[in-house]
Amino acid sequence: QITLKRSLLLIGMISLVLLVNAQKQANYWYFGTHAGVSFAMGPPAPLTNGALDTGEGCSSISTSAGTLEFYTDGRFVYNKNHLQMPNGSGLLGHSSSTQSGIIVPKPGSTTQYYIFTVDAADNGLANGLCYSKVDMTLNDGLGDVVTTEKNISLVPLACEKVTAVGHSDGNTFWVITKKWGNSEFYAYRITYDGVILTPVISTTGPPLTGNIGQASKGYLKVSPDGTKIATANNTAFNVGIYNFDNSTGMVSHLVTDE
Repeated sequence: QITLKRSLLLIGMISLVLLVNAQKQANYWYFGTHAGVSFAMGPPAPLTNGALDTGEGCSSISTSAGTLEFYTDGRFVYNKNHLQMPNGSGLLGHSSSTQSGIIVPKPGSTTQYYIFTVDAADNGLANGLCYSKVDMTLNDGLGDVVTTEKNISLVPLACEKVTAVGHSDGNTFWVITKKWGNSEFYAYRITYDGVILTPVISTTGPPLTGNIGQASKGYLKVSPDGTKIATANNTAFNVGIYNFDNSTGMVSHLVTDE
């Protein structure tokens, strides 16, 4: 089980590489218990200076030049000096959420980012999908969470699943999650104006139901070209494969492998 968790964590960290436009934005990965990896100097180098202490979802982001900006486990946000941002606590991810938090840059900005969080089955998915904004011009350039745009609720009862991919325009993004208890996928577009609060909702494929404490767990991943989605559903013991239209945000079911 430990090996599986470590493998899933690695997959989750690799997703950051697929999300960002410039590879240098993925120069630093922080995860696990004070662990990390640096790609800044060429060959991967281990890091032991991270502030995280988590067994599951986490995300890191660097500038386009490759300098570490911040990282998060969906609950706490740490700056490049590995100190918690002044308002960087109380985010509504969870230490037991598969994809507790992911970071998405705000299109057209070099100083603003969004953290999307999903709650855990251990908490009954109560907080669902939320987002918080980080502004790197705050706190003397070390960044802080914007209190007026913190823990903004988007999808109650979202599964432990959230992913992001570029829009077909090459500049903006989609953030996608799976709703618990039905067949709905929610896709939110992130534009130059910020998070568009009206989602594209697709009702497609088998409903995800059963034991909320188990079946809601598992990764949601989208292919780098934005054409396919895979969702792994823990004790449902299946993987669903879907088409994704990164122009419209629509999801359509292809096959579920039992």
